[in-house]
Amino acid sequence: MKATKLLEYKLKGERNISSKNPILDGDHLYCLFTYNKNYFESRIICLTKNSFEVVWEYKYPFIMNNLIIHNKILFACTMDGVLLELDAINGKLLSSNELNIDRCGRTSEIYNDLIAVGGIQGTKETTCFSLSDKKIKWTKENNGHSSIPLIIQNSVLQCAEHQITCFDLDSGKQVWNSKEKRGYVRNPIYFKSSIVVGGKGHINFYNLKNGKLEGQYSEQNMGSISRIIAHKDCLYFGDSIGNFYGTKIFEKKNVFGKIKYSAKKLWEYNSSGTIESLPVLNESKVLFINDDNKLICLDRFTGELVWLFNTKAEAGVSGLVLDKENVFVSVAKGHVYKIKLN
Repeated sequence: MKATKLLEYKLKGERNISSKNPILDGDHLYCLFTYNKNYFESRIICLTKNSFEVVWEYKYPFIMNNLIIHNKILFACTMDGVLLELDAINGKLLSSNELNIDRCGRTSEIYNDLIAVGGIQGTKETTCFSLSDKKIKWTKENNGHSSIPLIIQNSVLQCAEHQITCFDLDSGKQVWNSKEKRGYVRNPIYFKSSIVVGGKGHINFYNLKNGKLEGQYSEQNMGSISRIIAHKDCLYFGDSIGNFYGTKIFEKKNVFGKIKYSAKKLWEYNSSGTIESLPVLNESKVLFINDDNKLICLDRFTGELVWLFNTKAEAGVSGLVLDKENVFVSVAKGHVYKIKLN
């Protein structure tokens, strides 16, 4: 089936444009682009979702990593260690908070007015910041280049290179640390009662309380896995060689109550470009973008192609968001699309 494009926006006048995951809130779509003007500059563009009219723009003279919206405040984390707070309605800067990290990665989602961020490019720290107090709650050393932290059940989970570390949310004290010999682990998620991370050709399941490995899933010739989503007993994810998987996860407890996980591949879809972005689900579909300039919609039960759309540019670490009827996607070269979902 052919995808139906409803709207398109193009950021013009800049070069080497990359995109980060857009955010949809009410009638507004927030898109984040970084580009090269002999120095790095980033721009947030607020569009109306119904017409793609530009409501406001905000520029920052370096790289912004990601956006989060909470109570009509837009939070933007910058690579040079600043957490910006903007009025989501008019784009006015409300506050600028120093995180005291030389090089920041992407932040966690907001949890009880707290946010976590890890260092990258040689900065080996994880910081927990209080949004209500506007101050750093704690900063602790981690093990290197960090991925997106996860805050869950009074814990901060941080993957950094070959290790995952659990910090106590209140004190920052290390609760446990687990090492993976096969390569980097990235971007933890919470699944059932455990922590799941992507790795180099595999997925690991860790006990949230003690960090013990509770299972590992891999397939022959599977690439590195960056982003995973969960729904009931299933996990969905893509890899660095362009394959996308639907898997069913089985949980088994022994007589001592210890959990072991195993997995069965339900289906596999082969695309032609690296998949680093976060997929999204609706009731019957799973959607993702890749570096082969494609937005791909699959039946989430069978893995069969429903439709695809040429995005004219690579996905990178950008992503997509849904409302009930439409898909909104932002990719490199400054393209933003509104696609009919059904």
